[in-house]
Amino acid sequence: MIMSNRECGPASDGREHISGLLMRMGIVGDDPAVYMALHRAEKFADKDKPVLIQGESGTGKELFARAIHYLSKRSRKPFEDFQPSACPEALVGNELFGHYAGAFTGAGGFRPGIIDRAAGGTLFLDEVQSLSPALQVELLRILDTQEYRPLGGGARRRADVRIVCACNVDLLSLVEAGTFRHDLYYRMAWARIEVPPLRERRGDILLLADHFLEKSILEGGGTRKLLSEGARKALLAYQWPGNVRELASTIQSAATMVEGDEICAEDLEFPGQRDELLLLPLDQAVADSTRQFVGRYIRELLAMYNGNMARVAETACLDRSSIYRLIREHGIEINTYRRSIAM
Repeated sequence: MIMSNRECGPASDGREHISGLLMRMGIVGDDPAVYMALHRAEKFADKDKPVLIQGESGTGKELFARAIHYLSKRSRKPFEDFQPSACPEALVGNELFGHYAGAFTGAGGFRPGIIDRAAGGTLFLDEVQSLSPALQVELLRILDTQEYRPLGGGARRRADVRIVCACNVDLLSLVEAGTFRHDLYYRMAWARIEVPPLRERRGDILLLADHFLEKSILEGGGTRKLLSEGARKALLAYQWPGNVRELASTIQSAATMVEGDEICAEDLEFPGQRDELLLLPLDQAVADSTRQFVGRYIRELLAMYNGNMARVAETACLDRSSIYRLIREHGIEINTYRRSIAM
């Protein structure tokens, strides 16, 4: 798809401005997709309409929601976040809308909900796809009328709040499957921000790793540590199913455990990979572990030799056709490693 200049994101003379915003918002990255996401967040910030942020778990969607809030005219008012899936379904409505006296046994008086606490500010609803059909109707009513009714059937209250929603699945596919209201989706999705997974912004992996390492040392008060060349190659070779959150956990764990001043490849643990294997039967775990090792092995060789296929094949004791077959099987993009020659 060919995009117009307006759709392509900030012009080159605006990248410095976006870089400054990234620093202010605590968002680390130099990938064009990250610049685009923050550029869109800035454009939508003062529109005072709902925004839908989509991206896998661990990509940092809340940071972009906070960016929208702090760049908007509501910045001096509260920012409240709520994840419906983390609360028992029967209590979600009470947490969001509050209740009047007599709404249920033990409800002795009016209790405000999160919407009241966010008055004048922003409410961030994470994993919005987990809302029940009844609560989807209530959310649509709030977006359409700016009104809601706490539990217990009393008077309606005004919802002076800007709502930003996030989803870690393809919400449109849920609409097509009939499990999410199409009218609510299109009401929210007039403004969409896509936060890319870490595997699609590989140029940011080492930038983020250094950031989390420095942060870990500052917070923990330990001695300064550096990532070895082998550790850097291992970080680049891994696919990061848990995204930025997993990378932060991996670096912070290594920084805590390593006594010396250098973190090596063997000091790194990849919890996402380990946890997935533990959920499988032994024979499947062995097969998956072998496949993961082969993929990582080929990626590390490609990183070591800057995509030189002759050197990779020679080290692996395989012919080039076998290496190319493995590259295809594991979805490896050779040019990612070849570009590193010019970096």
